Amino acid sequence: MTETSTQERRFSRSGVKATQISVFFVLLTLLLLVTPAAGPMRYGFPALAFISAFFVYRQSKPFYAGFVVWLWMLAPLVRRIVEYRAGGTASLIIASPFLACGVPILLNASSLAELFSPEGYPILFAAAGMLYGLGIGIALHNHIPVIAIELAFWIAPLFFAFFLILFRREVREIRASIERAFIWGTIAIGVYGLYQYLVLAPWDAFWIENSGLVSIGLPEAQQLRVFSTMNSPQGLAAFLVGGIFIAVLSRSWLKWLAIPLASVSLLLTQSRTSFYGFAAGFILLVFGLPAKQKLQVAIVSVLSVILVLGALEGDRKDVLFARLQTVTAPSEDGSFSIRMAGYAVLLPQMLSNPFGAGLGIDTSSANSPLEVNGEGLGNGDSGIIALLFGLGIPGTLVYVTGIGSALLTGFRRRSNVEADEMLAFKAIILASAVTVFASNVFTGSTGFLTWVALTFYYMNSKQLSAAAVYSPAKARSATSRVLDTAGGTPSLGSNVLS
Repeated sequence: MTETSTQERRFSRSGVKATQISVFFVLLTLLLLVTPAAGPMRYGFPALAFISAFFVYRQSKPFYAGFVVWLWMLAPLVRRIVEYRAGGTASLIIASPFLACGVPILLNASSLAELFSPEGYPILFAAAGMLYGLGIGIALHNHIPVIAIELAFWIAPLFFAFFLILFRREVREIRASIERAFIWGTIAIGVYGLYQYLVLAPWDAFWIENSGLVSIGLPEAQQLRVFSTMNSPQGLAAFLVGGIFIAVLSRSWLKWLAIPLASVSLLLTQSRTSFYGFAAGFILLVFGLPAKQKLQVAIVSVLSVILVLGALEGDRKDVLFARLQTVTAPSEDGSFSIRMAGYAVLLPQMLSNPFGAGLGIDTSSANSPLEVNGEGLGNGDSGIIALLFGLGIPGTLVYVTGIGSALLTGFRRRSNVEADEMLAFKAIILASAVTVFASNVFTGSTGFLTWVALTFYYMNSKQLSAAAVYSPAKARSATSRVLDTAGGTPSLGSNVLS
């Protein structure tokens, strides 16, 4: 038996086992959610997600990457269902994707030295800046649980970026799996977003009533801003924008389903900040696409918008139009005005305390340093505020140095061969940069999206060349067949898994 055929068999067995584990995880979760066992899911789901991620990771790194993407998208929905069915709070379920992102660190702690190689510098600098904020937080605050939670939000995206660097020789397969998860995931959260707006499931209504997030709207159908399976309209919008950008460059026919569904749900989030980011990234995409593809995407997007506006009732259409009009008139945007007032108060405070307040700022406290006229401007309301207050000026400079080195490395490595494949990730990075003033793009699910795009971008040409040497063509073809058997779709670009 030849070495190539042996590798094909190994790839095939690993893919099948990873698929079996993922299917078991999904079926068991669904079974427990519809039985009286929903209550124990508060702790059982995070444990089950971690164990499943552990074994999927051991079987297949590409499958593990896709598994983590799905957890980011679906864990908030599982939490809401458990809270609705069992009562109480089930916030620990949100920890599931964070725990899954930590699996590579747990199993490859001895490989942390990779961070001191040129490939690991961006993550190393970002982690150093974050650890500075952690040290300040421990020194200044006496609420360790709050610090631990915020630390998880900051560090999980870096854990996953480390995984991508560590297995950069499999970058083609891993990237294909992530792109596949985003295309299918965009369809799923797009469909659920429409259902949520038109019908509104009781667990979503229950969550709106008890979450205290008045910006979402009323717990009634067609009276809310869509958040689908995610925690907030803004978090959903970030994933929809990323999904649209990835789908645009996909060669799969599924993109003609993903793009309109995502476009409609994005519109229904009414997240004006995300509209700015989407517009910037979409312009970058359009300029990089062939003329035929530009026309196709433009037609689908316009038809999607016409469809949703035609389906809305008169009063809801007026509300949506009024909100959209503020996109071009920021002075009429209430949330924009609040943020600007917040910046006017907080930035001078930051200059008077350049070392920062550290991680673990309790924004619910009356003495919170993020208070403006009695109302908190939380870390999630601005990536700039999150950096300057959480990490201080020293930590921010170090963290931003990591991001800057990633961008510079990616720019230097750009190549025409990989241009199409990198276009979607470049668009995501640009969208994150545009929205940083009104959204924390460095932590949690949005931070995960930002760091995935950033890491793929700066691994661009050099590591893809290494992957081509490391993985024989037939082995990549075998991986592609296994992924397709598991319900996959072709990935981006003309030369990925082709």
